[in-house]
Amino acid sequence: MSKPRSVSVGFLFNPIAGMGGKVGLHGTDHDNFTRALARGASPVARERALRAFKPLVAFRESFSFVSPHGEMGGDLLDQLGIEYTQSGPVSDGKAGGRTSAEDTRGVVQSMLDLDVEIILFAGGDGTARDIYAVSGPKVPLIGIPAGVKMRSGVFASYPENAAQILIDHVSARGAAEIHVEILDAVTTCEHPEADQAGIGSEFFGLALTLNSRSLLQSPKLSNPHQELGVLELAVALSESFDPDVLYLFGPGRTTSLILQAAGISGSLIGVDAIYNGAIVGEDLSELEILALLESYPKSFLFLGVIGGQGFLLGRGNQQLSLPVLERIGEENIYILAGSKKLSGIVPNRLLVDLDENIEGSFLTGYREVHTSPGRTTLCSLISATGAHPVMI
Repeated sequence: MSKPRSVSVGFLFNPIAGMGGKVGLHGTDHDNFTRALARGASPVARERALRAFKPLVAFRESFSFVSPHGEMGGDLLDQLGIEYTQSGPVSDGKAGGRTSAEDTRGVVQSMLDLDVEIILFAGGDGTARDIYAVSGPKVPLIGIPAGVKMRSGVFASYPENAAQILIDHVSARGAAEIHVEILDAVTTCEHPEADQAGIGSEFFGLALTLNSRSLLQSPKLSNPHQELGVLELAVALSESFDPDVLYLFGPGRTTSLILQAAGISGSLIGVDAIYNGAIVGEDLSELEILALLESYPKSFLFLGVIGGQGFLLGRGNQQLSLPVLERIGEENIYILAGSKKLSGIVPNRLLVDLDENIEGSFLTGYREVHTSPGRTTLCSLISATGAHPVMI
């Protein structure tokens, strides 16, 4: 029997992706990289890329990788002993390891010139936009989720799932191609795609990816019109605050409704905190939240769900880390979402994708999601370790 043909996969890696998450920034675009460093941010994308590549080592003969030399891909493949053809161009030696959109676009064009069949990348929506600006719908894109937001449909739900998509492809179990949206967050009220809260998604085009719907995340759905049940619930919750309790509000429209009902303006896209009716923290980082939890012994967290995707933790709220959640306590976390939003998440489950190892934590099993006063829906929590074990 002849040896199966290897699939040519271009791999590139955004080393600064996701650094803004835990420090309360909402991406590393533009000057956010410098701000993230000033706030003590650490790189996170490399470990997430390694999570995807470790299962692929056993299948290295099934792929021929093309990657730029150095920090944008080659260093990681060298670490794993995976051979690759070098693409270019990419500028080395930039201060602080910073790479640019121009670097990404140049690498992608070089990969296309070398006739890659698939582009695998680690980054966020900004990286996806830069790749798509060059590739268009010419070749399938598979994203290893390593950014802060990740609203686009090219991303695997978890880094490990990106590996499974490729393994399925070479095993002829999931080779069909589909078109999915490339999206990025909009946070300015002047933009026509943003709602009255200043939160929305901008559409950049339809990219190709491989049809593995159980392994890909869905594009984030934006709906500026809240359901009546959630509005009633927000009012009821705003009238039930106990004295001397630190109340934390996760990012998103749904949780912001509680603050609005209480007559308080928050950040809308960050984690905010109130104590005895006054705001004591706005758009907080992980360390700032932990400091507040030390100062205020009693705490409570309101947490929303991302529409379409079903993510509870690990998308746009990385500052709510495992140490933060453990300090708050399972019994003090309240999840709320509209019933229509939940019905649009198929299958009906909540996803958790934290950088920390959550095995043995309370982030497993089933949780009640409150949809209106007196009404709840029971949803299972699915983590990266338990979702789709890679089939080796």
